[in-house]
Amino acid sequence: MHQFSRAGYVYAVCVIAGGLAVTIYSGLVLLLEPVSNEWLILAALTLLTGSFSVKLPSIAARISVSDAFVFAAVLLFGPAPATVIVAVDCFVISLWMAKEFRSPIRSLFNLSAVASTPQFSNSALRTIGSGWRFSPIFRIMSGDYMTVTTNLDRSLNGIANQHVNQILLNPYGDKSISKYLNPSAFDLPVLGTFGNAGRASVRGPATWQFDAALSRTFQLRE
Repeated sequence: MHQFSRAGYVYAVCVIAGGLAVTIYSGLVLLLEPVSNEWLILAALTLLTGSFSVKLPSIAARISVSDAFVFAAVLLFGPAPATVIVAVDCFVISLWMAKEFRSPIRSLFNLSAVASTPQFSNSALRTIGSGWRFSPIFRIMSGDYMTVTTNLDRSLNGIANQHVNQILLNPYGDKSISKYLNPSAFDLPVLGTFGNAGRASVRGPATWQFDAALSRTFQLRE
């Protein structure tokens, strides 16, 4: 089991407290300033598609289906309903997933916003520039756990991807792109033996993700 440092616990508590505060505030906003109940439809769709994703054939990437409904909630009903939807979705997913299958990847930081262009008084400017909405979401996620292996058959059993020996307590280098791990921290096991490096014993590098949506609202006239 991987333990947090004291600073890690403080950070986790601050993130949880901040998330609860934002969620409670958004719930109060919905109570004091009710919006159309149609946002509940987007909430239900988000819950139903929480684990669904669409793979892009041309690149190694997937698009979460539920995120599309969250974006729609932000654009149509504002940040308060979208915040409640995300909070409920995360809570339900955490209940559904068995502990041993939960991903070690965690969101360390999330930032979302909605920017709208003003309603210009000039008719020409209003036709071109009014009604536009830009919704960016920036996310920083912790790295996944990795297993250090070798393609050599050191245990002489014909099985691929055999574990190596970890000979230093700290396996990390300077955590740069070129030297994230310290090669001197690992060594090949003696022929006929198994390596002592455990499965998923090394935390991989953190990643960041930026998503954005650009939309425009306008009225249809007969």
